[in-house]
Amino acid sequence: MENVCVVLVTFNRKELLIKLLDGLFKQTKKVSSIVIVDNHSTDGTAEELIKRGIIEKSVEGRCEVSLYNDTKIHYYKNSENTGGSGGFKKAFELACEIECDYIWTMDDDVLPESDCLENLLKNIDDDYGVCIPNRTTGEFKDQVVISFNWKNPFKSVHKKTLKQIDDIKENTEVFDFPFEGPLFKKEIVNQVGVPNADYFIFFDDSDYALRCLKHTKILFVLDAHLHKQIIPQAGNVNYNWREYYYARNEIVFDRKYNKNVFVALIRPYITIAKRVLKYTLKRNPTALKYSKKAFKDGKNKNLGKTVNPGEF
Repeated sequence: MENVCVVLVTFNRKELLIKLLDGLFKQTKKVSSIVIVDNHSTDGTAEELIKRGIIEKSVEGRCEVSLYNDTKIHYYKNSENTGGSGGFKKAFELACEIECDYIWTMDDDVLPESDCLENLLKNIDDDYGVCIPNRTTGEFKDQVVISFNWKNPFKSVHKKTLKQIDDIKENTEVFDFPFEGPLFKKEIVNQVGVPNADYFIFFDDSDYALRCLKHTKILFVLDAHLHKQIIPQAGNVNYNWREYYYARNEIVFDRKYNKNVFVALIRPYITIAKRVLKYTLKRNPTALKYSKKAFKDGKNKNLGKTVNPGEF
């Protein structure tokens, strides 16, 4: 029997978290343990879990272990919000201490179908030590990454070469994943280590994928379905703190992994020039200010929590 440890990070989404946990308990291949890292939620997440009997208690900064539905629940509440990156680093650290064969990673806003884990386990092997699910649901259609943009400095490094879900007829080798359902052989995690918390949010998953590729291949499993409970909004959105982290971390990621040194060096200058022009014309001084900060911090590798969530 395969022992699977789920690791998930949550922050102020108790309703979605409960739905996710219910989906995990209904898997056709049983989950042996679940690690929940609570990034200092203020919406009563711990209280709701205690009320439902999923955990027994919550002590900030300490991992509490309970038994629910014949599954060990490891609940850790951070003393502060360390971002998705910090949360996953802690979750991986806790999972590495647990006896298991596989580590299954996810955010609090996804929902796996009952046979998702079973279908992932069918495909993970010596060649593919990481398998990722199909996230297509309703209005959202998944895409798989078959390369990064290392060559064109006028476009984002995450303007990846994508393959549309409608064009995929079978399991496909890929080169990137979000932390929304990848299943890892534990031996791969032991070799790769834990995610880099310094990103705070964005690119920590892409960074981890490239680190995994040094040890194994990654497979997209078409019939392993894991749905998004929150559908990303398409179209223009106001520049906010999340865009700051994306822009900053892209520079760091590009310069870390891009073998085309010229592109990695010049791309940030082209990007900031376009942003300065855009937000000057739009008369948006806040977006202009934080775009410049993202450029400066990325260029100087000034990582970590440098802007507070919701700051702008």
